[in-house]
Amino acid sequence: MLSSNAVFLGLVLACLLAHLGVLAWWRNGMALLLLNAVVALAVLAYQAPRLSLTLSPPMDGQMLGLIGFEVAVLLVSIVGARRLAWLGFALHLCVSLAALAFVLTFRMDRLF
Repeated sequence: MLSSNAVFLGLVLACLLAHLGVLAWWRNGMALLLLNAVVALAVLAYQAPRLSLTLSPPMDGQMLGLIGFEVAVLLVSIVGARRLAWLGFALHLCVSLAALAFVLTFRMDRLF
Protein backbone atom coordinates (compact mmCIF):
# COMPACT_ATOMS: atom_id res chain seq x y z
CA MET A 1 0.00 0.00 0.00
CA LEU A 2 1.25 3.44 -0.89
CA SER A 3 1.91 5.90 1.89
CA SER A 4 0.04 9.19 2.08
CA ASN A 5 3.23 11.00 1.12
CA ALA A 6 3.67 8.88 -2.01
CA VAL A 7 0.07 9.48 -3.10
CA PHE A 8 0.40 13.23 -2.53
CA LEU A 9 3.75 13.33 -4.35
CA GLY A 10 2.27 11.42 -7.29
CA LEU A 11 -0.66 13.83 -7.57
CA VAL A 12 1.61 16.87 -7.37
CA LEU A 13 4.01 15.46 -9.98
CA ALA A 14 1.14 14.58 -12.34
CA CYS A 15 -0.25 18.10 -12.07
CA LEU A 16 3.19 19.65 -12.54
CA LEU A 17 3.97 17.45 -15.56
CA ALA A 18 0.64 18.40 -17.12
CA HIS A 19 1.50 22.07 -16.73
CA LEU A 20 4.99 21.59 -18.13
CA GLY A 21 3.51 19.64 -21.05
CA VAL A 22 1.23 22.56 -21.89
CA LEU A 23 4.23 24.91 -21.67
CA ALA A 24 6.15 22.71 -24.09
CA TRP A 25 3.15 22.70 -26.41
CA TRP A 26 2.24 26.35 -25.82
CA ARG A 27 1.12 27.08 -29.39
CA ASN A 28 -1.89 24.86 -28.92
CA GLY A 29 -4.24 27.10 -26.95
CA MET A 30 -6.82 24.35 -26.63
CA ALA A 31 -4.50 22.32 -24.36
CA LEU A 32 -4.13 25.38 -22.11
CA LEU A 33 -7.87 25.93 -21.91
CA LEU A 34 -8.54 22.24 -21.30
CA LEU A 35 -5.96 21.96 -18.50
CA ASN A 36 -7.31 25.11 -16.83
CA ALA A 37 -10.84 23.74 -17.02
CA VAL A 38 -9.81 20.34 -15.62
CA VAL A 39 -7.92 21.88 -12.68
CA ALA A 40 -10.75 24.32 -11.94
CA LEU A 41 -13.35 21.55 -12.08
CA ALA A 42 -11.24 19.35 -9.78
CA VAL A 43 -10.93 22.12 -7.18
CA LEU A 44 -14.64 22.98 -7.43
CA ALA A 45 -15.64 19.33 -7.16
CA TYR A 46 -13.49 19.00 -4.04
CA GLN A 47 -15.06 22.11 -2.51
CA ALA A 48 -18.68 21.33 -3.47
CA PRO A 49 -19.52 19.15 -0.42
CA ARG A 50 -18.01 21.80 1.87
CA LEU A 51 -19.84 24.77 0.31
CA SER A 52 -22.50 24.97 3.02
CA LEU A 53 -19.79 25.19 5.68
CA THR A 54 -17.95 27.84 3.69
CA LEU A 55 -21.08 29.98 3.30
CA SER A 56 -22.34 29.62 6.88
CA PRO A 57 -21.34 32.34 9.36
CA PRO A 58 -18.57 33.08 9.96
CA MET A 59 -17.82 32.90 6.23
CA ASP A 60 -14.40 31.67 5.18
CA GLY A 61 -13.06 34.46 3.00
CA GLN A 62 -10.09 32.49 1.73
CA MET A 63 -12.26 29.62 0.51
CA LEU A 64 -14.72 32.06 -1.07
CA GLY A 65 -11.79 33.69 -2.87
CA LEU A 66 -10.52 30.31 -4.06
CA ILE A 67 -13.96 29.26 -5.28
CA GLY A 68 -14.44 32.61 -7.03
CA PHE A 69 -11.04 32.35 -8.72
CA GLU A 70 -11.69 28.81 -9.94
CA VAL A 71 -15.15 29.77 -11.25
CA ALA A 72 -13.52 32.66 -13.13
CA VAL A 73 -10.84 30.34 -14.57
CA LEU A 74 -13.53 27.88 -15.63
CA LEU A 75 -15.58 30.60 -17.32
CA VAL A 76 -12.50 31.95 -19.13
CA SER A 77 -11.73 28.42 -20.32
CA ILE A 78 -15.29 27.91 -21.55
CA VAL A 79 -15.37 31.26 -23.37
CA GLY A 80 -11.95 30.57 -24.86
CA ALA A 81 -10.19 33.80 -23.89
CA ARG A 82 -6.62 32.59 -24.27
CA ARG A 83 -4.91 35.75 -23.04
CA LEU A 84 -6.81 35.64 -19.76
CA ALA A 85 -6.34 31.89 -19.54
CA TRP A 86 -2.57 32.36 -19.19
CA LEU A 87 -3.15 34.14 -15.86
CA GLY A 88 -5.06 31.18 -14.43
CA PHE A 89 -2.47 28.82 -15.87
CA ALA A 90 0.40 30.77 -14.29
CA LEU A 91 -1.26 30.79 -10.88
CA HIS A 92 -2.05 27.07 -11.09
CA LEU A 93 1.57 26.40 -12.07
CA CYS A 94 2.85 28.44 -9.11
CA VAL A 95 0.61 26.48 -6.74
CA SER A 96 1.87 23.22 -8.26
CA LEU A 97 5.48 24.30 -7.72
CA ALA A 98 4.72 25.34 -4.13
CA ALA A 99 3.02 21.99 -3.52
CA LEU A 100 6.09 20.20 -4.88
CA ALA A 101 8.35 22.17 -2.54
CA PHE A 102 6.00 21.34 0.32
CA VAL A 103 5.81 17.63 -0.40
CA LEU A 104 9.59 17.34 -0.76
CA THR A 105 10.33 19.13 2.52
CA PHE A 106 7.47 18.04 4.81
CA ARG A 107 6.44 14.52 5.78
CA MET A 108 2.97 13.64 6.96
CA ASP A 109 1.99 10.68 9.08
CA ARG A 110 -1.58 10.45 7.77
CA LEU A 111 -3.34 12.05 4.84
CA PHE A 112 -6.28 9.68 4.45
